[in-house]
Amino acid sequence: MIIRRAILLIVVLLLMWPILSVQCERKAYYSRVDSTKACIEKLDAELKNARSLAQAYLTTHPGEALDQEGKLKNAGWRPKRGISFVRGNLTRKGGEIVLKDAHLNEENALPAKGLNSGEGTITQSGMIVLPEVKFGK
Repeated sequence: MIIRRAILLIVVLLLMWPILSVQCERKAYYSRVDSTKACIEKLDAELKNARSLAQAYLTTHPGEALDQEGKLKNAGWRPKRGISFVRGNLTRKGGEIVLKDAHLNEENALPAKGLNSGEGTITQSGMIVLPEVKFGK
């Protein structure tokens, strides 16, 4: 009786294997998408934080431009893991800050127009441009 149950269980598992493997692939796919979305959300938050700190910096240094990572760090910016300063030219009248998330690349995200892989930008007026999830929305 035990041997029959074991054989039946093996047959059922062999028959269900294609279904189980598809479910595992779906879980891996959604896990990648969720991870990519989290990285984009982190980049978005870091851009907003950098802009706020830059505006404070420019209030106390009105004639300057925020064009170096050191100036942003002097304003209090402490980047989260994987986030780096690419460039900036923010003044009180305009410009932008560009940051990059090292976890976003050609495999998981589509770069925003005019930016490299993993980069996002925020303007003085607060307009944000971010990469998009490559696997789906």
